[in-house]
Amino acid sequence: MKLYADTKNYGVTMRLTWEGRKTVNRGLVGMFWHVASMMGMVVMPMIAYPQTNSDIQAYSVTITNLTKGQRVSAPLVWSHNERVIFFEIGMPASKALQSGAEAGSTGELSDEFLRSPDVEDVVKSGFGLVFPGNSVTLTVKAGGEFNRISFVSMLNPTNDGFAAVQGIKIPKNDKKKVVDVPAYDAGSEINDERCDSIPGVCNGEGRSSEKGEGFVHLHTGIHGVGDLKPEERDWRNPVVRFSIQMAGVARE
Repeated sequence: MKLYADTKNYGVTMRLTWEGRKTVNRGLVGMFWHVASMMGMVVMPMIAYPQTNSDIQAYSVTITNLTKGQRVSAPLVWSHNERVIFFEIGMPASKALQSGAEAGSTGELSDEFLRSPDVEDVVKSGFGLVFPGNSVTLTVKAGGEFNRISFVSMLNPTNDGFAAVQGIKIPKNDKKKVVDVPAYDAGSEINDERCDSIPGVCNGEGRSSEKGEGFVHLHTGIHGVGDLKPEERDWRNPVVRFSIQMAGVARE
C-alpha cells in the first residue's frame, strides 16, 4: 500500500489513497473478527445499505460564454462527492489539468474521473467550441453522496487559460443554481500570446517552450505582448455563467 502526504491530490492519487484506506479497513475488520472468535464473543455483523438508484437524478448543466472574443472549448462536466478536488489556487496544476488548459484536451481528466470511485458521472460536450454569447447544455447524473458538480473548459485563444467550477452542490427540488465563473491561469506555460504556441483559433502547437508561474492563479487577461490584440481578445471577469437545474424543469 502506498501512502500519500497530500490527500487533496488529483484523480489517480485520490483513487489510490482511497483504495489504500479500504485495504487498511478490511485488514482491521479481519483482525477484529479473528480476535472475537478466539475469545468466544458473539458479534452481530453490520449491514451496509447501498445507495439506491432513486438517489440519483438527472441535472441540466448550462455553460454560457460571457466574453466577446474568447471561445470556450467543449466543456467536461462530472458529478462527484466531497473528496474530489482537481485544482487549488496557489498550487501547481496536475498534468491532466495542464493538458486541458493548454490544448483544450480533457481526455486525461476524463479518464481519471471515470476510474475514480468518488465520481458518479462524466459527460463531455460533443458540440465543440462555445462561441461568445452562446450556451451549451449537458445532462449529468448526480445525487446522494455524489451531490456536487464540477466543470472545466479552456479559453481559446490563450496560452493556458481555463474556466472552471469545482464542487458546486446540486440545488434542492426544482430550484436553479447559477454561478458566474472567472478565468484561471494554469501557470504551466508562459503567456507569450504567440499564435505558434496556441491551438484552435491560432492553429499553433498548444505549448510554449517556456514554463509559466508554476501555480494556478486568476488569469490577468490579454495584454498584447504577442499576436493577440487586447481589443479583440481581452475580457473582464467573469467569463462563463454556469447553471444547474434538475432536468425536465422549465428554465427561467
